Amino acid sequence: MFGILVDLLVYTIIIPVMPSHLQQLRYHHVSSLTGWLLFAFSAGLVLSTPPIAVFSERYNTRRMPLIFGLLLLGGSQVMLMEAPTYAVMCVARVLQGISSAMVWTIGLALVCDATPENLIGRQLGIAMGGTSVGSLIGPPIGGALFARFGYRGPFVVCLAATVIDLIARLLIIERKEALQYGMDPHQVGESEDGGKGKSGNKNSILPDEFTPVKEGNIPDTIPRLRTLEDTLPSSCSDADKQNKPSQISLLVISLKLTKSSRALVALILTFAYGYASASVRLFIESSNFT
Repeated sequence: MFGILVDLLVYTIIIPVMPSHLQQLRYHHVSSLTGWLLFAFSAGLVLSTPPIAVFSERYNTRRMPLIFGLLLLGGSQVMLMEAPTYAVMCVARVLQGISSAMVWTIGLALVCDATPENLIGRQLGIAMGGTSVGSLIGPPIGGALFARFGYRGPFVVCLAATVIDLIARLLIIERKEALQYGMDPHQVGESEDGGKGKSGNKNSILPDEFTPVKEGNIPDTIPRLRTLEDTLPSSCSDADKQNKPSQISLLVISLKLTKSSRALVALILTFAYGYASASVRLFIESSNFT
């Protein structure tokens, strides 16, 4: 959630800042130029998402692309803050879009890797909460910092948030690393979904088929409790096989998504949200600066 919050904060905090800054640099048609800055961010995001997703799945890595994305995000913020010309601003916004694609694509994939299948919906909902929070607090914080500290104020706050997010990414333990220590996040969290089993008591360490017996009436066979050794992979090769992702081409995935009503609805709603959001922002800016 914090990573998405930082990403949306960086995206929205400059909305009240850039028009005034462009005017200070003596540019004309400020509303149009601001719109192209928003477009530059979106173009970098859209064009870089497929190759980033393919790279992450092919090499089965999450932490390093996230770290690289946050470093790129910090660098693009410094570049935008110190940009002497409008062209440099556009390049910085494209780089911000690429870094945002890394945070969204790989970050959400990391959530799915570390979450049992029956809890993915809940965890993704929590992570996506950063979208609303970032969009909500970004513009007012940006305007207040711009009025109090000038043009660089909002960028300094965003850089501080990016550094905190980077430190958190350095502490990530990926699923493939957890498997080497005999712990699978998919199995660890299964009991959190109310999976109480047949016994109905999620706090019980006894197997479901265990039944108490009276003294002097001990059955011939007693179910053995599961031990830690039972949950460990038999060898490193077993863990590697379990961790190895299936190779599916991007074209096959795209074709499968076109047959999913959920995917189509999500695509339409995302497009509608982006169009409406950008239109409202441009309307507000054109009303204030034209």
